Amino acid sequence: MDIINTFDQGGGRQLLQNMWSVLGERTVTCIAEGCKCMAAVWASAWEEGGGENIPDSALAALTQEVLQALYNQKDFVASFRLVDPQFAASLQEERVPA
Repeated sequence: MDIINTFDQGGGRQLLQNMWSVLGERTVTCIAEGCKCMAAVWASAWEEGGGENIPDSALAALTQEVLQALYNQKDFVASFRLVDPQFAASLQEERVPA
């Protein structure tokens, strides 16, 4: 509620400056924690996917267009509500290493 309350208290041209003065330090902390969380997710994916066994010659940068094409595939990374029966079923599917 702090963000909403701070937004409601601010106004006009000083809105963003006021929000930053009130929330700035916590915003920076939140962004830093998010970065650490994403690093842990990527490190885990690398480990689970056997990244250390991938030869350097097989690793390459991808263009934004190639990545966007992957992310736009509905089945690239399925999204579920936790109560969705398909979520539980997806966890039981056999994963075949690439």
